[in-house]
Amino acid sequence: MKKRKTSIQKLKEFARQSNRSIDFSVKHCHGNALNPLIYNLRNLYIPNNGGENSYFVCFGDSRKINEKSTFSGVFFPISMCRSAKILIRKKNIKDIFNPFLLQSDYKTGNESFDSQVVIEEFDSIGTNNIFKNLEIQELICNSLEFDKRLKIGVNLVNTSFVPSLINRSHFGIFTTDRWFVEPEKIETLFSIAEEIRSHIIQIEEPKLELHI
Repeated sequence: MKKRKTSIQKLKEFARQSNRSIDFSVKHCHGNALNPLIYNLRNLYIPNNGGENSYFVCFGDSRKINEKSTFSGVFFPISMCRSAKILIRKKNIKDIFNPFLLQSDYKTGNESFDSQVVIEEFDSIGTNNIFKNLEIQELICNSLEFDKRLKIGVNLVNTSFVPSLINRSHFGIFTTDRWFVEPEKIETLFSIAEEIRSHIIQIEEPKLELHI
């Protein structure tokens, strides 16, 4: 019987076939006498290009059971306060009938966009033009339609094992469900992320010019 490839093996193959580098780490952590299981701590990243502007990133910690114990998606650095935490997800049927949501979620003012997503505001989004940009809003909606498990976030998960993201705010398109291993899906995520990054750069350039 042919042995099934692991997620890391599949992603190593993807990196090789797409002429990209890959960095990964796997650590085995032993439990205790009451819980003798062996847990796995895995992380991996693949730069999109030579400029290393965006990264496909995966993380898994089997010791934990929460939303941040597993994630997979594309991330890139962003010029926002590191304390900012923003989450955007696709609106579902439960949200429509949730009386508390109407008072708690943030609205951009674009009725079409606001009707499709839930923005859970933690900090900084209200005064930031990035999420009010129509092109970025359209790209966010496209990504959430592409895979309904996806979330859009700023500084929501720990990407400190990626050298270029250490001590930097990051924008991510990711899922906390499982790792993406399908080449076409990873390429689509890279493409959407690069488009969003390009628009963010255009928004931020006038601010930089004012400080010169």
